Amino acid sequence: MATTVHRHFEMRFSHLVGNEAEPADIFLDMVGHCRSRGTYDYVQDAPLAFMRVMTAGSGFADIGTRRLPLSSGQLFIYWPGTPVRFHDTPRSPWTFTFLSFGGARVADALRRAGFAASSRAYDLGEGMDAVVRRPGAIRERFRRGDVGPLFPVAAAWDLLLCASEAAGLRSCMHTGSDLAQRARRLMRQDDAPASVSAVAAGLGVSRTTLFRAFAAAYAMSPKDYLEQVRLERACNLLATTDLPILDVALRSGYEDAAYFSRRFHRRFKTTPSAWRRARVALLGS
Repeated sequence: MATTVHRHFEMRFSHLVGNEAEPADIFLDMVGHCRSRGTYDYVQDAPLAFMRVMTAGSGFADIGTRRLPLSSGQLFIYWPGTPVRFHDTPRSPWTFTFLSFGGARVADALRRAGFAASSRAYDLGEGMDAVVRRPGAIRERFRRGDVGPLFPVAAAWDLLLCASEAAGLRSCMHTGSDLAQRARRLMRQDDAPASVSAVAAGLGVSRTTLFRAFAAAYAMSPKDYLEQVRLERACNLLATTDLPILDVALRSGYEDAAYFSRRFHRRFKTTPSAWRRARVALLGS
């Protein structure tokens, strides 16, 4: 975790993704917390999408000729392309949680969650507490190190769903959501099905119906999601056990070690054994 102390504010933040680019459509790049001294005045002009969850204080966000009041209980989405000047007041200094998103299709993901393609504020209402808790839990898990390489991707989708629901948005991520959510739960259970066909059969639908519902809800295919779940489980086993690679493969839903190693290498550009050794060396340093 890094800390920035400024005469106008104090900021603490963590980068969840290193220098190597994450190939996902969207991932959570940074999560942090800022406490103003009542003289916050900052112009945001960045290539990444940012989300600010205002937990105290009041002030304004100036976007061109527009001035938006911004206070506790609101979520502000910064959309790259138009500079935004943020400033609070000495009598009511801001505190807020901030998050930045990276990825190849961030704009599509935000629109899919129901957020407009412009910088604006959303009232969170009774959903405020749920949204505020998410970033804190993410930072704590990241600090402890009990996360896999796909954690920033899963965290991004989880935050978008939570924020969208709290803001009462009409999100197309929920189209066919009942079926998609049941499929997601089925794929994440301990004895996960061995294939997408097995998931569809267990839900009593065709592969095509499952694909349409899942893609509409989560902007990815059920096959890709199942692969993420398997690799996430494999990384956890590699990091927390001394199991042979074959056992890791079988427990993660792969039929043999060779195929598992090929899929692992395709995603992480290294072998399971090398990934385990590098992690042990990192934790021991």
